[in-house]
Amino acid sequence: MFYDPSSYNRWRGKPLSTDYDFQLNSRGFKDVEFNKQKAEGTYRILGIGDSFAYGGIPYKHNFLTLLESKLNQDSQQPIELINMGIIAIGPKDYLSLLVNEGLELNPDMVLLSFYVGNDFSDNYKSQQDRRLLKVQDSYVFSFFIF
Repeated sequence: MFYDPSSYNRWRGKPLSTDYDFQLNSRGFKDVEFNKQKAEGTYRILGIGDSFAYGGIPYKHNFLTLLESKLNQDSQQPIELINMGIIAIGPKDYLSLLVNEGLELNPDMVLLSFYVGNDFSDNYKSQQDRRLLKVQDSYVFSFFIF
């Protein structure tokens, strides 16, 4: 399947593929299967972010997995933390993911893993890249490069 290169899906995991000793869920997220319909009395949190949220480590060591476990130890009601992390996405993608897939899950909270190391600069860089591409499309620019 081919994805739009500007889409947050370009780096999404292949549904049901294996990552370390863990099988991605049917939506391609590194999390257990979840129902679209929230269970009665459950507090649902969506974890959205890039590779830090996705977790380049085994599932059981991911900070979102550990947080869900800890929250359920200390809570009077069931807490479900859905990991919707996708490698190499940024702020615009976080919003697209939330709007296109997250809101339909009826979350009580969204936990955004924003990485200050590149989330600010990637957005700025992509704007510069688009301006540069327009220049590179010119015949004059191509001539000088040649």
